[in-house]
Amino acid sequence: MKISKWWLLIPLVIFVGFVILVYVKTSQVNREWGDGVKPERLAGTVCTGRIGDSAARFHWSFTQSAFLIEARESPIPQEVLDELVGKGRSAKKIEGKWQIKGISLILTDVIADDQPTGRDGRFYISEIIGIEITVPGDNRTGFRFERPK
Repeated sequence: MKISKWWLLIPLVIFVGFVILVYVKTSQVNREWGDGVKPERLAGTVCTGRIGDSAARFHWSFTQSAFLIEARESPIPQEVLDELVGKGRSAKKIEGKWQIKGISLILTDVIADDQPTGRDGRFYISEIIGIEITVPGDNRTGFRFERPK
């Protein structure tokens, strides 16, 4: 019984198709979230502005283990206040500790205007071109972070 040589190409075509599928899926994940942000990359950064907007008019920075958010020329953005202080509430200064788990930036031990809030905040963090932190449920609201020059 003679097998046509074209039938021998089927396993090769299936293998190549599988490799392409894995590459495309991996590329989509990396394009959306980057390869993950290492804590040492976030430490020492400050917010330089909203994504797609001009320079930051409030202060948000990270040290090795703590964060600080302060109103300056503008108040702290309401999306950040809603997550850390409570829906519709305000504060001029927010501080606490931070950690990264996967694509989540988790802010804990949150103190707003010298009062514990009893809340933890969760944001998405990615690094594609630079470090970006976005508000859960609203991928259009995000902030860029860089090391001070």
